[in-house]
Amino acid sequence: GIGLRYTVWSKLQLSALRLQNRKEIILGAGYGCALPIIPVRSQIDVQFFRYEEFDFEIGGMDKKKGVFGLLSLETEPIFNRITPVVNLGYDSKEEEFGAGFGLAVMLLEHTGIVQKVSVIGEYFPTTTESEKDESFAFGIRIKTYGHNFDLVLGNSSELGERRLMAGTAADVDLSFGFNIRRQIF
Repeated sequence: GIGLRYTVWSKLQLSALRLQNRKEIILGAGYGCALPIIPVRSQIDVQFFRYEEFDFEIGGMDKKKGVFGLLSLETEPIFNRITPVVNLGYDSKEEEFGAGFGLAVMLLEHTGIVQKVSVIGEYFPTTTESEKDESFAFGIRIKTYGHNFDLVLGNSSELGERRLMAGTAADVDLSFGFNIRRQIF
């Protein structure tokens, strides 16, 4: 997939994402801020999505659409190295709430062209009624002075919190994935 997130004013962001899988299109808006009382950064995102899925009843592709709301909370780095993250989301199409938990632990910083090297991990538990297993991923993040490179292993090939919160098939092997993010300004 390919996506763009652009800050249009202060902490207001607009985003667009196109995923090849299921011909999915996601348009969103988000607003981020720091909480004044506790050292936590927060972001609220609303995403409108549309994708195609094969429907056996109609014998062809059917367009599905919905809205996904996401609240992300991230602390300031603890001991200047450890950053926990919590994501809470609601998928209107599936009518389900979900959660995800992440952690980044910085190993090195300011080594030549590399600004930071961190070990990263994320875990998305499923509800007890779900027929799917929990999604997880772990890997390394290399942050330069203009790019972030994430190299990860995980049990899901899905992208985005909405899909990861839905879980993964029980018989999935580990998959290698990567993200490249470029900060233009």
